Amino acid sequence: MASRNQSIYGLDLYKDAVCMAQYFPEERSIASVVINPLPENESDWWESLSTELTKLAAELKISGQDVICSLPSEWAVIKKIACDKNEPDIEDTIRWEISQQVLGSLDDYAFDHQEILSSDELFRYFLVAAFRSSAVKRVSKLMRSTKLNPVVVDIDIFALINVLETNYEEKTAVPSIIIMGDNEKLKLVLTRNGEFIDFQIVNFQNETEDFSPCLTAIQNAVAALSKVNKSVVGDGTVDLYCTGPLFSNTELLAYLQQNLPNIEILDPFRTIACHAEIPEEDLRRYAPQLAVAVGLSVRGAMEV
Repeated sequence: MASRNQSIYGLDLYKDAVCMAQYFPEERSIASVVINPLPENESDWWESLSTELTKLAAELKISGQDVICSLPSEWAVIKKIACDKNEPDIEDTIRWEISQQVLGSLDDYAFDHQEILSSDELFRYFLVAAFRSSAVKRVSKLMRSTKLNPVVVDIDIFALINVLETNYEEKTAVPSIIIMGDNEKLKLVLTRNGEFIDFQIVNFQNETEDFSPCLTAIQNAVAALSKVNKSVVGDGTVDLYCTGPLFSNTELLAYLQQNLPNIEILDPFRTIACHAEIPEEDLRRYAPQLAVAVGLSVRGAMEV
């Protein structure tokens, strides 16, 4: 665990912005936050990102600091794999199973796996996530070129699960769906007890004056996730948490809450203190854009 004087930075590399949160683990507090939009109409996202990160590192004097950064879940292949408990070579089995899910050769991918605790007497279960190696290498190179030290490259939806588990400890036993939205897509991840269960991505175009398409998209996606995971969800209503820049729109949020009484903002500062020098009203408004960065910093503190 990082010492009292050592912080970890969560860095959410979003399509239109860079979001950062500085976390002090022993104080369980966020010291500073950043939401910096990327220049518009840039043909090369990586170049735009490099320019912004270089400027950010210089302004905040954070060269050499540990960071954990995200890659978007739509770039990843995420799969649950079951292996016979008597399987002599788990690694080989996992490699073969995930090779059936990726495009091209598995040699072009970086992947990691984590065993899922289970009482099943016949099988062991693993959560496997694979990214193209080129993307992982590029983001690591980008961090180092801006004098930052990448501790871990994680996936945005896993960071959101960290936020829920850390801030809503009394609710984690209840099946929950976190909905991350922008003006082009919705990402929904089903979780219980801090574990990833399933996720779905829905292409979506936000209409600022008509919120009904957003409501319908959420209802349909929640119904689909619940149906295929009935063994987890059961016949009850899942808790819904929304986050992402889409839900910074207070009118949209009010409309959704009128029609979905079980939905609320995923608050990254519900139990984690935030000492950033930002007005409380602005902090509440921009909290949906900071959830991934906070979740990354919490995960990163475990790695230091």
